[in-house]
Amino acid sequence: MRISSLVRRPEHPVSSTLLIAAFTCTFSSTVHAQAFSTASKSNAIDLFGGYTNMNPGFGNRRDMGATFGFDFTHYFKHVPVAPSFEARSTFINGPIANERTYLFGVKAETHVGNRFHPYGDFLIGPGNIHFNQQSASSFNLIGDNSTVASFGGGIDIDLRPHWQAKVDYQWQRWDAGALQHYHPSGVTFGITYHFPFKPFTARR
Repeated sequence: MRISSLVRRPEHPVSSTLLIAAFTCTFSSTVHAQAFSTASKSNAIDLFGGYTNMNPGFGNRRDMGATFGFDFTHYFKHVPVAPSFEARSTFINGPIANERTYLFGVKAETHVGNRFHPYGDFLIGPGNIHFNQQSASSFNLIGDNSTVASFGGGIDIDLRPHWQAKVDYQWQRWDAGALQHYHPSGVTFGITYHFPFKPFTARR
């Protein structure tokens, strides 16, 4: 019995050593996988759209329409702000005039907590206004074209792994015809969809 006990005693430290080694290997693999996942975040493509309520820039009124666009974003490791290339179109219809814009520019996004993603943007591109009826501030009876600059920002709020709610505000400057300082502004309530070619969690 004594010999048997002496033989069996070393089994406990050996088993403990094996358990510790297995735990260490598992923990190291997990840490490596997490580090790789974080380091692997690079690019993302997002689509967004929503309902737009806008002051057309003349008269005390609000017109309705829609906004659609996409972002191409690049994420840098250890940098809290992510730059994007953005393209968006806005279509506003009203009893006096209809406005169309096709804008391109840059966006900068950051993160607050795990769900909130505020951003700011600057966009520029062509715009067109078509008058349904003549007003005192009309370009002309039919309509006109303009170069449009847009400054704005908003916030995306996580809903599900690839979906976010969006609240967006834009202020525009139109330069065309007799109206050289024409300033529509409006807010958009919409949805953003993230293409799932990389895990959404890798964005954080």
